[in-house]
Amino acid sequence: MNIGHRRSSTGLNSEYSYFPLEMAGAPLESLLPDDSEIVVNHDSGQVVLVRWGYREFSTECSFTDQELPLILALLEAWPGYVPYEKMLGLVGEKPELIAELLEASRAAEGLDEERGTDILWESAMGRTLTPVRDWLKQCQDRLHQFALEIAAVRHRGYLLIPYRPSIPET
Repeated sequence: MNIGHRRSSTGLNSEYSYFPLEMAGAPLESLLPDDSEIVVNHDSGQVVLVRWGYREFSTECSFTDQELPLILALLEAWPGYVPYEKMLGLVGEKPELIAELLEASRAAEGLDEERGTDILWESAMGRTLTPVRDWLKQCQDRLHQFALEIAAVRHRGYLLIPYRPSIPET
């Protein structure tokens, strides 16, 4: 199964990347409407949902210089996830913190659920991941405009999933 990969172009001194977020032959796995792509301007941080069939820019927003590398990593990795250690590197965390994360991750993998894996993980990694969590939390509302959401992959990293707003109970 082919995955709709990123393509890039350069124009007017800016680099652009295009993300269809679709899997060939699996339309139900696509994150965007048919014939649509997310276009990212690397220089300005502007992100636009382009519906090529309608020739329209349907949604747009901007991300800061600190947020954009995280968003690009998530878009490039889809349908996979971005490991925590890569995310930490993108927010400028020190290599020793990343090594600590990897060690805690390996330790958590060896434990059973009943023995408190989540407690061990959170106590070891909660503070280390705080900068990444904070940056991603700031991006969520803007990604919701594209019907996308950032989700945690337990003890592994983050990935993009479809955003499904919750319906308030009446």
